[in-house]
Amino acid sequence: MSKSLQQDNEESDASTSFNGLSELDEGICLDNNQELLKVETPDVTAVTNTLGDSGFTESLNLQCLEYILDLPEKDPCLKPFHDTIGTLTCPFKSPDHSGFEDYMDDIYQHRLSIEEKYQAPSCLDNQPEVTPGIRGVLIGWLSNLHHEMKLGQDTLYLAVNIIDRVLDVMQVARDCLQLLGVTALLIACKQEEIAPPQISEILHKCGESFPPEQVKQLEKIVLMSINFDLMPPNAQQFLEYFCTYFMASSVHHVDYKFGQAHALARCVIELSMQDYELCQFRPSLLALCTWKECVRLMGLDDGNFFPPGMNFFREQYEYCLAEVRMFIMNLKRSWPDMLSMTDYYTNLYGLEN
Repeated sequence: MSKSLQQDNEESDASTSFNGLSELDEGICLDNNQELLKVETPDVTAVTNTLGDSGFTESLNLQCLEYILDLPEKDPCLKPFHDTIGTLTCPFKSPDHSGFEDYMDDIYQHRLSIEEKYQAPSCLDNQPEVTPGIRGVLIGWLSNLHHEMKLGQDTLYLAVNIIDRVLDVMQVARDCLQLLGVTALLIACKQEEIAPPQISEILHKCGESFPPEQVKQLEKIVLMSINFDLMPPNAQQFLEYFCTYFMASSVHHVDYKFGQAHALARCVIELSMQDYELCQFRPSLLALCTWKECVRLMGLDDGNFFPPGMNFFREQYEYCLAEVRMFIMNLKRSWPDMLSMTDYYTNLYGLEN
C-alpha cells in the first residue's frame, strides 16, 4: 500500500492543467484541447448512460441507489469494543453546531446512525481506468483548488464523497476525472457555501479546460446517480465533536498541546482523503484513531478517552489505528516539521481551540 504524498503535487498551482495522471501511467497523455465529454442539448428525461470518453463505450448503469450497506453478521468470537462514558451533554460551543448547542449530542448520534449509508467502500473495484494512485492525484488537485478559492472545509469533504459515490456506481474514463472533480466541487459549493462561486469562476481556476455546458450536463448525471442525497457525515465533523467532548468532560486542566493535537488531526484527516485505504474506514472511526495518534505524537495522554455511542470491534479499531499511524509516519518523512503544517488548521473556523 503506497502512502507517500508528493510535495510538489501539494504545492502545484491549481490553475494548471490536470497533468498528474500522465505521470502515473506511461503512455497516457492528456490533451487540453481534446473534447473530454461529448454532450448534446440536455434532456433530463433521457440522460446518456455513458460518461463518454477515451474508448469507453459500454452502457453504464445510472440507476439511482440508496447507499444503505447491509451490516455484516457479527462474529460471535469477536466482542464489540466500546466505552460509553455516560450521557454528559457537552457544554462547549462548537463552530459546527453554532446556534444548535442544545442539540449537539442528538446531531452526533444521528450522524453515527447514517454514516455507513454514505460510504462507498471499494468504489474502484469496477473502475478499469482509475487506480488508487490516480484517485489520489485527483483529490490532491481538488484540495489545492479548494484552498485557492478559500472554500469551507465541509465543501471539500462533500465533493470527495460525491466523487467516490459516483465511482461506486459508474465507470469513469481517466480523461473525464478532472471534469468529474470540478462538477462535484460545484455541487458541493451549492450545498455548503453561503455564496457559491459561479461555474465560470471554477473553470477559470482550472484553465478553462471544458465548456460550461459539459459541467451542467454532468451535474445532472451526478445528482441522479447519488439520488440527490447531499448530507453525508464526514470525519471532520466527528473530530470536532470528539475534541469538544473531551475538553468538556475532562476533570483535569487541559494542556494547550491538546489544541495542537486537534489542529494536527484536522490536517491529517484532510490529507487522508487522498489515501484510498484510509477512506475504507467509517468516518467516525477514522476521526477517533486520528485523534488518538495525534495525541500520542504530541506526547500527551487523553486518559483512554472514548466518545459515547461508538461501537466497533477491537480488531477494527486496532487495524485503523495502525493504518493511521503508518500514514502519519509517511507524512513525517515528507514534512519532518509537521507542526508547521498545522498553523492553518489551528484556527480553521476562526475560533481558537
